[in-house]
Amino acid sequence: MRGFPKRLSTKEDVQACLQLYPEETKRHLAALYQGRFTVKELKVLSDEETGLVDEYHEVVLREAANGTVERVQLQKVEDPNARIFQLGLTKTEVESLVGQELVSPPEGIG
Repeated sequence: MRGFPKRLSTKEDVQACLQLYPEETKRHLAALYQGRFTVKELKVLSDEETGLVDEYHEVVLREAANGTVERVQLQKVEDPNARIFQLGLTKTEVESLVGQELVSPPEGIG
């Protein structure tokens, strides 16, 4: 193998790369960990509702089937099929391997 691989496929790949390329592997794992989220539609907001906007929620506009514009509440949720989990790693394992405090989702997410 020459240089850091383009793709890690297994937990064993991660372990091997940690030996050969510790900093690159940790950065790669941290990026995969941060990218473990997907967006879920919670509901269409009425005209009276403002919706919640924070790190894990947003309100977007979209065109409805009838041609009107509606406001939709979205929530960022952890995807159980995210690449980091496909490697066979748990959140706890990644947090200990990376060795830094990673942002945890608020209550009710993940």
